Amino acid sequence: MLGILAIVVALLWVEGKRGSRMSQELPDGAIFRLASLHYGKVHRFVDGSFFQRLLGSVLPDAAARYIGATIHTLTNSSDGLSVFFKCRYIFSPNLTICDDTGTEFFQNNPVYQSAGASGTNFICAFEIPMAARLSRTLRLRLGGWPLPRFDAIEFEVHNPAPRRAPESRGQSPPIFTNFGQRTFSLDGLEAFDRFLIRGAGSEGEHWTAVFYTLPPSWRLADLTVRDRSGDFYHPPAWDDVSTSERDFAGTLSPGDSWDLRFELQPLDGFSSNEIWVSPSFTLPNPFSPEPNAFPLGTVELMGFIVEVKDITEDDLMVNISPNPADFGFRPTFRLGPINLDQDSEAVTLSGSRVAYYCRFTTTNRHPMPFVVTLAKSQFIDVLARPDGFARVPAPQPKANPAHSSGSGP
Repeated sequence: MLGILAIVVALLWVEGKRGSRMSQELPDGAIFRLASLHYGKVHRFVDGSFFQRLLGSVLPDAAARYIGATIHTLTNSSDGLSVFFKCRYIFSPNLTICDDTGTEFFQNNPVYQSAGASGTNFICAFEIPMAARLSRTLRLRLGGWPLPRFDAIEFEVHNPAPRRAPESRGQSPPIFTNFGQRTFSLDGLEAFDRFLIRGAGSEGEHWTAVFYTLPPSWRLADLTVRDRSGDFYHPPAWDDVSTSERDFAGTLSPGDSWDLRFELQPLDGFSSNEIWVSPSFTLPNPFSPEPNAFPLGTVELMGFIVEVKDITEDDLMVNISPNPADFGFRPTFRLGPINLDQDSEAVTLSGSRVAYYCRFTTTNRHPMPFVVTLAKSQFIDVLARPDGFARVPAPQPKANPAHSSGSGP
């Protein structure tokens, strides 16, 4: 009995202490609360009265709902940060996260929002795929309507991501990699304030510029980035400035390095042993109101199982198992006369499966043939540390213009 009482008292003390730190009052008197911050694959947030939250945090979902608590759950494919905010009225926020050095490494809009029946008790949640594991604390800033200014709401919290010591840093560019008789070079890696340098986006947007030189007659097909914890970082925005520069939203903590994977393909086409084309199969009318059996079609190509899961009048979803990129292949898709590879997005699923979401425009109301092509790519992995942070415009270097104008995404 004494043990149970001690646990209840401890929970009361933690909840009370936490509540005072995680709430702020808006100018109109409304209370804005950082309701929950969690690191892992599954984030379970219990909402309700003080005692419903207290008991619901230790009860199973069914029992928590029985006492009147509301359960909100976010599930991620890999470990990451998730955060829930709560306010009495509907708002449209964006979240910026800084590490303890002031470096911003995340900016995004909520992935989950929920409001009570009366439009009050509004909940919004954010998923942060990359945690600054070198940082002890995090600063969370919220902007957007109806906050009066960008930094009106700010919380400083303990970083729940597992701490790790700084690893051996990557090289400083230039970094040269040879394949065959060809040479690829990473010429520079620089963090910059996009608003100050490019005059684009919003004030305080921190990006990373990647400068590279390709071998003659080769193109950059894709660039993926990891932090040094090994987690993929999915930048919320990219900017293809030129054939020798690609920028992405996000920066790293000082002392950390980017793990960059460049995917290169020849401009003059592939030889017969570098490209494979599947037999075509017919997909139903994308405008059809009738439900279809899933998958809509399946084909095997070079040991990869390709399934078309869904099609509408403006997008198509394709699953491939295992992930072709793990074996040095890049898939492209063709639907009737439409090449889909120029506007597709890959999302890694459980295990080694990957989903491709392809957007397109068509007025064709008839079934169309679908073809998959696999091409052999050249992958180059580079571990590099940023050259520094350019906070003010600088003179243009002769080789790779670090601050040339480029259109935003």
